[in-house]
Amino acid sequence: MKLNKHIKNKTFVKIIFSLLSIFILFHFTIWSIYTKSIFNISQNYMVGDLSRLSYSTKSSILRKIEKPLFFNINNWDGKNVDLLTIGDSFSNGGGGLYYQNFLLKTQKIRILNIKKIDNSSSYIETISILNNNGLLSKINPKSILIESIERRCIERLISDVNFNKTSDIKVGTDKVNNKNNKSKKISFINNSNYNALLYNILYNLNEHAIYSSAYKVKLSKPLFTNNTPETLLYFSNDLKNINKSTAENIQKLNKNLNKLANILKQKRIKLYFLPAVDKYNLYSKHIINNKHKNSTFFELLRQEKKLYFFIDTKKILIPKLLKKDIYWADDTHWNKRAIQETFKNIIFKKH
Repeated sequence: MKLNKHIKNKTFVKIIFSLLSIFILFHFTIWSIYTKSIFNISQNYMVGDLSRLSYSTKSSILRKIEKPLFFNINNWDGKNVDLLTIGDSFSNGGGGLYYQNFLLKTQKIRILNIKKIDNSSSYIETISILNNNGLLSKINPKSILIESIERRCIERLISDVNFNKTSDIKVGTDKVNNKNNKSKKISFINNSNYNALLYNILYNLNEHAIYSSAYKVKLSKPLFTNNTPETLLYFSNDLKNINKSTAENIQKLNKNLNKLANILKQKRIKLYFLPAVDKYNLYSKHIINNKHKNSTFFELLRQEKKLYFFIDTKKILIPKLLKKDIYWADDTHWNKRAIQETFKNIIFKKH
């Protein structure tokens, strides 16, 4: 009996050891092939957000993250600036780049970048609050640029704006800041390994791997210079928010911007609006067998009467697609080429 018990215990240990070995081998293998190159990146370097969503290592581009060369509200020296910028990740280092750095280098202007005062204020309302509190007069910009990715322009800019709203916000407080969140490294045993294997199998069956927020489709021509030049990765919300771009919503957005432009005109401040064209919208005509509808955001906005300067990124960038790498292949954000093309013919006034 003791011998049988010993054999059973030995067999049990072997089974546990074998299962543990298989478990570790699986994670180490998937980690080495997919997840390590996406998630464990050296400090000050990054790969694109769509790489992380799709686990598409072949599309990944490792690049160094730029450092902002301009002012934010917490390190502003108190002197007049030429350009005040406010927006989403495109204005705050998304994709590892800052368009403000390009403007600073090419036009030698003083730039101050801010974020929304709080979660309830729109970009328009934030500028209005700064105006009502007298902070805008202290900053004294010649121009203000409001930026937003196309897919979120409607939700951010069509709501009723209280142009009389005030706040006791002061320069240097934590409510207006430019802090960047950095991802933490993960160990080789992690849940992402399961997704990496699953997604790379399912993308062969479905363009968004059934569960992924990243779409992966084929292009009719090579428009990138990475290892997958004819593969387009784009964010699912590019599609989800297309229906929000109705004529009525575009009119509301334009009305709010016109009202702010009128207020700023009294202070001799020019207002610029930069909707960054969605990656899907920009590349949609080159997608093979594309079954999704096209966005009409820019086409509708072009028809509106404007009191502000409209930077039509779709019109600017579509003719440049064949130059390749307008957007990062692995990211929802644009590349340096897009920044250069967008701003090369726009000159901001200096004090």
